[in-house]
Amino acid sequence: MTTAPVLAHPDTTRSYIMYTDASNIGIGASLHQLQSDNTIRPIAYASRKLLAVEINYCTSDKEALAVVYGFDKFHHYVHGTCTELHTDHRALIFFRQVLEPANHSEAMFALANTK
Repeated sequence: MTTAPVLAHPDTTRSYIMYTDASNIGIGASLHQLQSDNTIRPIAYASRKLLAVEINYCTSDKEALAVVYGFDKFHHYVHGTCTELHTDHRALIFFRQVLEPANHSEAMFALANTK
């Protein structure tokens, strides 16, 4: 990247792309949109430090928490629209197939997908 990305105004007629990630100290999400010139531009960014109890979560739970956090923070943009989710944690694909959440992280991920 040679220049800093400039935030774009959201277009409510287009779908969104959300990127999420987690680390041992925090979680983050960014919301993007494909523009008319076929470039993907950021709409918004959000991040926060993990709480003391969240630091002890396993990697899958932290990544699921980042997804829930992203959908919660960008709810006013993505509610009722098609949103493509990008994460670097392949295990989250399994959560999408779960019908009955077996634990806290599966329930969080299912909840985020029902808003």
